Amino acid sequence: MPTVQIDQEATLLGTTNSGLSEIQQQRFSELDHKRQAETLSVAEHQELLGLIDEMEAHNVKRVILNMVQSRQLTLAKAAKFANMDLSSFIELLGASGIDAVDYPPEELERELEDALAACDHSDASSLITITD
Repeated sequence: MPTVQIDQEATLLGTTNSGLSEIQQQRFSELDHKRQAETLSVAEHQELLGLIDEMEAHNVKRVILNMVQSRQLTLAKAAKFANMDLSSFIELLGASGIDAVDYPPEELERELEDALAACDHSDASSLITITD
């Protein structure tokens, strides 16, 4: 595996595994211990569920980022699955060390068509011309 790819994966994992702050992780651990001991209050149970939801949402983004990086998912579709606008998703890619555009011309054309479709510009697809 090339060093650049290993570095990108390490950056991606570092970014995506930090779904909860250190304080939230500590609180999650406390609440989970109370849950196991069956001493969790209703309010604490709701707090624990909120932290779990946050971690799950973060894990979904991690999977989506991995799928974009391996070109299994287009940017437009990935942004939609992540419930983000395309611009914010591209910023997330950059923060995760993933190139937003690194495609051969035929894949870039598909990306642009998907992006236009996501913006509901169905008649604008004829404007896309990719040249080498």
